[in-house]
Amino acid sequence: EGWLVDFSPQQRRQAWKNGIEAFARLSKLDWRDGFEFLNRPDRGAPGLDQYLEYLKEWHQAVGQGRPMPYVDAALDYVLSHKPHSPPVNVLWGDPTPSNTMFNPDGSVAALIDWELAALGPAEMDLAWWLYFDDLFSRRFKVQRLEGLPTREETIAIYENVIGRKLTNFEYYDILAGLRMALIAAGAFNRQVGIGNIRADNKSLNDNLMTVYLAERLNMPIPELGVDFRDFMRNLTPVDESADG
Repeated sequence: EGWLVDFSPQQRRQAWKNGIEAFARLSKLDWRDGFEFLNRPDRGAPGLDQYLEYLKEWHQAVGQGRPMPYVDAALDYVLSHKPHSPPVNVLWGDPTPSNTMFNPDGSVAALIDWELAALGPAEMDLAWWLYFDDLFSRRFKVQRLEGLPTREETIAIYENVIGRKLTNFEYYDILAGLRMALIAAGAFNRQVGIGNIRADNKSLNDNLMTVYLAERLNMPIPELGVDFRDFMRNLTPVDESADG
């Protein structure tokens, strides 16, 4: 329900395109012109190098020394497959439709929620948007609305604005999945800490985010059972009749 449902397929397509184009234009900004505060020289070269150092610290903090097979494998992948000389762009950090304010006609009024702003390749922002598109449709078993561009069409829209082809996008797709899996691990820690779930609950390693990583890293797919439902019940409503 809501305004996007009420739109025609053509209007939906245009609103989606407007959203993609709005944050794609960030790649046109020179980070040295007013965005130097995002640079953390103590963590390496500006951009991806610094971001990977941040992910390593995040992984250590939420992992607490426990084995996390999918998250550990994803971190190893992004560290060992780092692209050579990636571009340094200003990143929104949390590009999703829910962080985009649309006018009644579907044009973009504003992009909000900048607490994850960073420096890095523009590919990172688009990978994050597409991750959530997959999560809130296929992963949650919700049919995408007619008219919304496909993944391939969305990539083409983005490339048209930034003026180049995306490179190493599979890498950034895994990076987006790793980020979300680390968020899930942090949520798991909080749920254990307040007593909602037991510390031996299996959803630390068996959740929607690790399923995404397993698919992309060709690892065994985690089974989502009672433990996962207990974990999710405290975060968002779940259809108890849903398979997995």
